[in-house]
Amino acid sequence: MGKLHVQLVMPQEKLLDGNYDKVLVPGIEGNFEILENHSPFITQLRPGTIFVTNDDIHESFAIHDGFVTVEDNHVLILCEDCEAKDKINYERALASKKRAEKRIADITNTSIDFRRAEAALKRAVARINTLKN
Repeated sequence: MGKLHVQLVMPQEKLLDGNYDKVLVPGIEGNFEILENHSPFITQLRPGTIFVTNDDIHESFAIHDGFVTVEDNHVLILCEDCEAKDKINYERALASKKRAEKRIADITNTSIDFRRAEAALKRAVARINTLKN
């Protein structure tokens, strides 16, 4: 099996830049896997977990929206925020999830920005799910 050149880039740093066997990403319409010679495309990503595999070594990252492009065995993942599994704090993610759920449940409070609370909930769930995998 051939390799894919994968780059995972945020504005402040590059988390990945290397060759991998496969990549699994959370697409806007569902998860999909990218292997050698995948057809070219670009799509939006949703909050979730990115998995990269190289010679049976697996790495995972919690991503909070972004885009992926695939062309000529080069995978470019662009995102505003992404965290490696080993950098995620479970207690902090769980506390964020509970805070966001509490805000969303308080529908009578007109000062709450529900879109922001929903985004925070999705980020917290992505972190928690990344730790579980």
